[in-house]
Amino acid sequence: MKKINLNTFLLIICIVLLIACVYGIYSRPTLEQIDQRIMHWEQHFGAVYSN
Repeated sequence: MKKINLNTFLLIICIVLLIACVYGIYSRPTLEQIDQRIMHWEQHFGAVYSN
């Protein structure tokens, strides 16, 4: 009984990881979006540390 539960648990973990990888691939931002985020954080930290 415990072996079946362990195998089921491992199967569920594998499925969740697979879904997470597929979601990550399809929701991957473009280079332009990444650049905009970097610029946003540069402006944010520049304003914080310049004062």
